[in-house]
Amino acid sequence: YSQGHIEGAVNIPLSDVVSSTPVPNSLPPAKQVEEVMGKNGISNDTTVIIYDINKNMNAARLWWTLLVYGHQDAKVVSGGLNAMREAGFSLTTESPEPVPAQFSISEKNPAFIAAKDEVLSQVNQPDENVVLLDTRTVEEFSQGTIPGSVLFDYANNNFQDGKYKPVQHIKIQYMEQGVTPEITAIMYCKTSVRAAQTFLALYNAGYRNIKVYDGAWTEWSSDSSLPL
Repeated sequence: YSQGHIEGAVNIPLSDVVSSTPVPNSLPPAKQVEEVMGKNGISNDTTVIIYDINKNMNAARLWWTLLVYGHQDAKVVSGGLNAMREAGFSLTTESPEPVPAQFSISEKNPAFIAAKDEVLSQVNQPDENVVLLDTRTVEEFSQGTIPGSVLFDYANNNFQDGKYKPVQHIKIQYMEQGVTPEITAIMYCKTSVRAAQTFLALYNAGYRNIKVYDGAWTEWSSDSSLPL
C-alpha cells in the first residue's frame, strides 16, 4: 500500500479483520470489525469497493466478513490492483485521512458459516444434498482432507491474470464437480481465506446455499478426536 495504491483508498490489511482465536484467520468479533471500519471512515451507509494483489483472496475475505455481519453494500474488484491499473487507474503514495465514522453491527448472520459440528455431522451421516468442498491444492488434499470432501482448487476460479472467470464458466466448473445451486456447499481451505474467495465466486454466480467452515483444515486436523 505504501508503495502505491488507488487515490483515496484506505488500507485495511487482512490482519486487521481476522482473529487468531480459535485458529489463525478466524472471523473476528463484531467489535473489532466495527472499530476497523469506523476508523477508516466506513459507516453502515458506505459502499465499500475492495481490491487486493492476492488473487482476490484478501478482498473476498473482507467482503465475506462484511456480508456475515450484515453489510451487503460491498463489491470486490475482479483482478485487484493489476486490473485497475490495466483499466487506466493511476497510483499514488499519498494516504487519505478518513473522517471517523460509526459502523454498527447488530448481529451475525449464521447462514453463511459452518461450525465444526455441522461438518462432523456430514462426515458421520452424509447428506446427498450437502457437499464438503476442499479449496486447497492437489498436494495439500493428498496429504489429508476431511473425509468425503470434493477437491476444487480455488485458483481455478481465476484466469491467469488474476481476474475471476465469468459466471457461466464458474457454474459449469462447479456443476461438473456435482456442486449445484440446489445443494448446500460447505467450503474450507487451511484457514478459510481461499475458501472465502471461492464463496464469492459462487455467490456471484447465484449460489446462496453456501457456507464457509471458518475453522477449516487447521481446526479439523488439530483435533485428534476427528476422523481424517
